[in-house]
Amino acid sequence: MQYENGAWLLEKCTQVEFYDNMKHHSSVCDNMSIDTRKIPILAALEHMVEKTYSCGYSPCFDILDAVSSWMMGRGLLFTIALCLIIVTAPAVLVPIFHRNMNVLADQRMKHLYNTAYGAPHYITTHQPRGRLGL
Repeated sequence: MQYENGAWLLEKCTQVEFYDNMKHHSSVCDNMSIDTRKIPILAALEHMVEKTYSCGYSPCFDILDAVSSWMMGRGLLFTIALCLIIVTAPAVLVPIFHRNMNVLADQRMKHLYNTAYGAPHYITTHQPRGRLGL
């Protein structure tokens, strides 16, 4: 039925007097003539791309808009707390990481240079006390 109506309208739009009578609705005829020149496969691909959303059943923009509206409305305190955590986390975590790396490096240097045969060797062997071995 829609195809028949489209064919009838396309035929009528080719008549000059019908096109002139349409006046400010002549864009209907223009759109109809453009639609008839479209390749069906490309039109289907265009429709598929327009209706396919990578974020589920709604466009990603709508989801981001809803989240930002919530964050600026009821979630304002949560947003401020999240921003403070993101800003201060590196200032707290990086020194802790550096301190742990320095402790590990100090332990390694102690094992390498202060105990030539390794810590177990010096723990299990007897070491003399003083000059006379007392």
